Amino acid sequence: FVHGGSLTSGDKADSDYAHVCDSFPAVGIACANVNYRLGPQHSWPAQAEDLASAVAWVRNNIAARGGDPKKLFLLGHSSGATLVALVGSDDRYLAKNGMKPSDLRGVMPLGSIMWDDELEQAIAQRGRDTIAQNFQRDPDNRLYGSLERYQDHWPVRHIHAGLPPFLF
Repeated sequence: FVHGGSLTSGDKADSDYAHVCDSFPAVGIACANVNYRLGPQHSWPAQAEDLASAVAWVRNNIAARGGDPKKLFLLGHSSGATLVALVGSDDRYLAKNGMKPSDLRGVMPLGSIMWDDELEQAIAQRGRDTIAQNFQRDPDNRLYGSLERYQDHWPVRHIHAGLPPFLF
């Protein structure tokens, strides 16, 4: 499970997330609640890299705890939903950890958008160069560093054949 917080706040110990895994073990489902480095102190893609590393750690260690490494599901809320959808669809993140999206049994993003339609419309109306200049001026976009990196973080840009099942 991956918490939300706009990639700049939140923690697995927050009251909204601290007990999300509590009911799973009683029905035979293991659950790992993970954190990731937060922006803007840690720029993109640190958050996705952290999640991919956590997934690989769980895969490599779950059998010793009675779990099945072939039954990994990613579940995330809000910005955590964006992260699980991205790591479950963009081959680059898991590949750095010796995995691929097809190693996942499923991905469940809860309560997040998968692309920025308003941005895409603005680019179509005003032109990419104008939007890229405005993007650089907005301090909220420091996390990404560039318009290209911001757009690349949207999961919808990485949909391809062979992905694990997704439940939205």
